[in-house]
Amino acid sequence: MPPQEGVNLGESFSHALERGLMEECDIKIRTADGGYHRGVYLRDIKYLATLDLPPERHGSRSIAGNVEDSLFSHITMKKKAYWTATVLAPSTDLFQPVPNLNEVANARWVPLDEAWDAIKSNRPEKTLLLEKAIYRGVQALYGVEDAELWRQTRSLTR
Repeated sequence: MPPQEGVNLGESFSHALERGLMEECDIKIRTADGGYHRGVYLRDIKYLATLDLPPERHGSRSIAGNVEDSLFSHITMKKKAYWTATVLAPSTDLFQPVPNLNEVANARWVPLDEAWDAIKSNRPEKTLLLEKAIYRGVQALYGVEDAELWRQTRSLTR
């Protein structure tokens, strides 16, 4: 599963991405002076979809992580919006993920094919969403035509 931190009220999507990678995997894509590490490029952040949370998860968390003492603290989630970010880097060697064991059990880089297979354990609508996210990453790396050829060799959930 990719990192899935939420976006706090008043926070930009790029800051939420950076915070999420840091909180869950101890990956810092920015340097101490605020620039990106050499060769790292945030290509895009795009909306994927909004999914209903399973009924047993309704109200299990507030709408953002920073609303405890605000007018929004009583609003809980029943749906979750998903976004995907494409971050290009010259090598995964720059960023060795270290799992925050309070958040995730394991953090590691995997080939796209392995990621594609691993997401199948999710509920069907989330699997489709994650397939779309991986496909967007393949498009960013290899272009639309090669990404479509790659996808055609995989069995889609749909």
